[in-house]
Amino acid sequence: MKLSKEVKVGAVVVAAIAFLIYGVNYLKGIDLFKHGRQYYVIYDDLAGLASASPVQYQGLKVGQVVETELIKDSKTGRLRMLVTFIIDNDMLDFPKNSRAKLISADLFGTRAIQILPGEGKEFAMDGDTLISEEDMSLASKVDAQIAPIKQKAENLMGSIDTMVSVVSRVLGDNSDDLEASIESFKLSLRNLKSITDKLNVMMDNESGKVSAILSKLESITGNIQKNNHSIDQTLDNVAVITDSLAKSDLAGTVRNLNKTVTDLNGILSQVNQGEGTLGKLVSSDSLYMALVSTNDQLNRLLENIKEHPNRYLHFSVIGRKEKGIKLDAQEEKKLKEILNK
Repeated sequence: MKLSKEVKVGAVVVAAIAFLIYGVNYLKGIDLFKHGRQYYVIYDDLAGLASASPVQYQGLKVGQVVETELIKDSKTGRLRMLVTFIIDNDMLDFPKNSRAKLISADLFGTRAIQILPGEGKEFAMDGDTLISEEDMSLASKVDAQIAPIKQKAENLMGSIDTMVSVVSRVLGDNSDDLEASIESFKLSLRNLKSITDKLNVMMDNESGKVSAILSKLESITGNIQKNNHSIDQTLDNVAVITDSLAKSDLAGTVRNLNKTVTDLNGILSQVNQGEGTLGKLVSSDSLYMALVSTNDQLNRLLENIKEHPNRYLHFSVIGRKEKGIKLDAQEEKKLKEILNK
């Protein structure tokens, strides 16, 4: 049976179309002859995710995206993105509450889906919809990091512009004052140099005195070192004295002194009040005058005895009868000493 030319042409066209479709999908990374479990996930923004984008599990490619389409959320009415992907690894099972995270697979911003396994005991089945999670794209991360730096740079540039304007205005309006200030600064530097030169000359002239002072200081320190033993002994003696004072009954001595002072105050109080012989002598004029009168009478009596001793004393003579007061030899000697003074 011979095929007509039309049939042959039709068969070639169909084969070409099929090969074209397969080639296009192959170039996209879609293998039409590869089958696996199919899952769904809904995102608010795909951020570059497309058909044939990889699906990864702990860094290993385990599937790919096969379709993306726009849907309307029945609850909120918002437009969202429905992504269909397949897992072609039969060994991979993950819980139903696992998350499908939209990530950047490389530095070029290639988007991919990362399977983050959950902790449930029930595994996800073919046709289930996973929980979505969106990560910032690389460009968004860079923008987020650069935005504060950009803002600071803009603020810095504004500050620099303001400073330049102020400096320009100051230099323009006060150029004469600025030149005068510079000249004053130069003059101050010259004066400072002159002072330092004078100080150097002074130090050169007084270097001998400084050397003598240092020599005397060395001599003093040498004497201190030589007498170090004596100084140590002196300090030890001081320590012994302080220890003795610390161990002595200083409190008892102070108490006795206080008691003595108290007793003396009592005696003086009694004297001031005229109590006792001393008090009467101090406070009574009559007693004092009587003592003075008695003293005068005794003085006159002694003078009379010196002038006329025979009126009062009679010395015994052999064969005569003694008259007056009889004194022994010792008493007569004492009386003569008193009279001869």
